[in-house]
Amino acid sequence: VGGFTVGGIVTWSTGVPWFVGSGRTTFNSSTTNNGAQLTGITFEEFKKNIGLFRTPAGLFFVNPDLLNITINPATGKATQSVLKPGLMSAPAPGTFGDFPINSLNGPSYFNFDLAVTKRFRITETVRFELKGTAINVLNHPNFIFPATATGAGTNVVNFDSTSFGRVISQRGGSRAMNIIAQIRF
Repeated sequence: VGGFTVGGIVTWSTGVPWFVGSGRTTFNSSTTNNGAQLTGITFEEFKKNIGLFRTPAGLFFVNPDLLNITINPATGKATQSVLKPGLMSAPAPGTFGDFPINSLNGPSYFNFDLAVTKRFRITETVRFELKGTAINVLNHPNFIFPATATGAGTNVVNFDSTSFGRVISQRGGSRAMNIIAQIRF
């Protein structure tokens, strides 16, 4: 029964901070990641519509009710999504948008790696080791929203992006397992 070693690494964190930007230079040339102007929705209402939404057309991090979604008729999957008109706009020239910077968190991250090793003693100085490792042992997906600009701890999604609200990639990979056998002397 002896000779076993078990090890694990658990990583669990909140999502990356982000905000909705205008993608416009309305004040001066250094503020291209200016926040969007909220026009048809309050920040609190918008924040309530953030999360992971699974639909037959795909996975979204913004409630699909706030989006105009283009669906490929052959596959039934979303090919494009834009924020419905009238909810946000670019700020007026010479002003900043009122969407708070880094006020939202993207999808959280969770990963569990596991290793199990069994050692068999053959002689005084020689032993046989059998080791199994599993990266992302629970095969938990970690989703990423498509930022249109990044840098200095800021992730921006422009309000008029054609992939607004869609989840189109993952962070990390699916479960990967290895078995290693070795003789140590």
